[in-house]
Amino acid sequence: GERRTIFFKYCPHAVAWSPCYYNADRYGELSENQRDMLMPPSAYGAHEHTRPIWERVQADQAELLRLREEVAALKGAELEAVNGPS
Repeated sequence: GERRTIFFKYCPHAVAWSPCYYNADRYGELSENQRDMLMPPSAYGAHEHTRPIWERVQADQAELLRLREEVAALKGAELEAVNGPS
């Protein structure tokens, strides 16, 4: 009666080839294993040579999100200046 579970990491093709993956930095404190599970699909998986690449991608994603929020705030302020406070 021993039960075992296997976790199969599946990624649909539309996501596998997407430039935007799950960014582990957005999910609070994660263990190394949990961070590895959020890494994009890769023939090599989590590896000392590929990890810096994905960490750089995650930093770029965070910067892009920050810039999008900044642009949205500027657009909101611009609309308020034209239309007055809502």
